[in-house]
Amino acid sequence: MPARTKFFIFAFLFCIPLSVFAASEPTTVGGYPADEALRLGERMYLMGILPSGQPMKALVHEDIEVSGAMLTCAQCHMRSGLGSYEGGVLTPPTNGAKLYVPLLEKADIPGSALMRDQFRYKRPAYTDESLAASLHYGIDPAGRLMMDTMPRYILTDDEMDIMVFYLKNLSSRPSPGVTDQQVRFATIVTEGVSARDRNAMLEPLKAFLSQEWNANVAILGQMQRVKGYREAALDVWELKGPADTWEGQLESLYRKQPVFAVLGGLASGPWGPIHRFCEKNKVPCIFPITDLPELSPVDGYTLYYWKGYYQEGDAAAKYLGRVFALPPDKTIVQVLRDEDRGRALAKGFADTWKKLGGTAPLKNRVLAPGEAAGRDLWKGLAAE
Repeated sequence: MPARTKFFIFAFLFCIPLSVFAASEPTTVGGYPADEALRLGERMYLMGILPSGQPMKALVHEDIEVSGAMLTCAQCHMRSGLGSYEGGVLTPPTNGAKLYVPLLEKADIPGSALMRDQFRYKRPAYTDESLAASLHYGIDPAGRLMMDTMPRYILTDDEMDIMVFYLKNLSSRPSPGVTDQQVRFATIVTEGVSARDRNAMLEPLKAFLSQEWNANVAILGQMQRVKGYREAALDVWELKGPADTWEGQLESLYRKQPVFAVLGGLASGPWGPIHRFCEKNKVPCIFPITDLPELSPVDGYTLYYWKGYYQEGDAAAKYLGRVFALPPDKTIVQVLRDEDRGRALAKGFADTWKKLGGTAPLKNRVLAPGEAAGRDLWKGLAAE
């Protein structure tokens, strides 16, 4: 297993995203029922869209107005609200469990024998009012100005109430599949996958979780000052029958035993049904092994190694568009079979050809079942 992949998987041990949950919700927030307010707050946080459907507005560097869709909260603070660190810039957590408690830092007290146990306040706990002030004016509860890159959002009182309510409830309890002692994963294998490929995917994954992950957890658990480490458990979800039944099978398996994430996986057909299940249930899916991924510009819960056959068509279009000076009166003809691989290749070519601004018309020639792609076919196309 590549070192980068192992690091990526092991990173889950330290940053388990949490789900949205309200322990005691008010009846209405910002004029909406509490459940609807959470949904609208999630849209504001993830997409920068107001309850009205209009883009949020904000100021950066004091006087530059930007659209909330350009600088969404999730871009920096992540979907979970647990924050991030990139390019030397620390983006702190924005979830209620972190915001509504004081932030402590180690105090530098020279000569203290207990220096490691000495702490001081970095900021007091947020309240609803101070959180609203930070969003609107960029001031933390200690009265300090935040960085200029932190947007100052222009929101009405009701819109601010919804945003604060969402942040207060964001990541307030562990996600499904996570307990204090364990984080449970699944991997997926569909009918039609060969035993050889199945074992080649499963054995390294099982070995990593047992021999590296859980072995390290056992060692770290013996250190009194180390807390929060969880053992990993792995379920193998076997899917049977046609692909259009996979989502239903996954829903049943997930209800029976929720998991935090799907690791790897192999399918005998397109990954689309599994992708849609993960997106619907907000289950991360890390590096499935597939040549037919579900490509989406907005979905965010599945991370693929590559674009599969679509990427091959994309590469062909780039080569043809950049290497050859095609006469504008010529037509490009794609010859494909009407099956998953052929459609993915053709779509990759067509999408990229359009983006490149290709002037030559593009037509598809779909082969009938059993039709040979031999000499006569190519001579006919050339003559045509």
